[in-house]
Amino acid sequence: METRTRSEKAEKILSSFSYDRESCVEEKVFSEGIWMFWSSSEVEIEILSTNWQFIHVVVKCNSGQEWLLSTVYASPEEKSYVKNYENILS
Repeated sequence: METRTRSEKAEKILSSFSYDRESCVEEKVFSEGIWMFWSSSEVEIEILSTNWQFIHVVVKCNSGQEWLLSTVYASPEEKSYVKNYENILS
């Protein structure tokens, strides 16, 4: 998982590892989005919900095990993080 990174940098990261899948939550203002990388030979990712400050997914392992993963970029600005928590709870 990489937060606040430029698209070009994320593309370099993706090409330097053996990940063959990715998902990006779009950028907004000073936040440069959330990028998620994974290898489809090891896990399947089902994206449940995204926002410019979070991504919620179900991770399905080859072993059959499933679990929830929520990644949050918490803004240091009170107005932003209050709204973010409202979005997460809805």
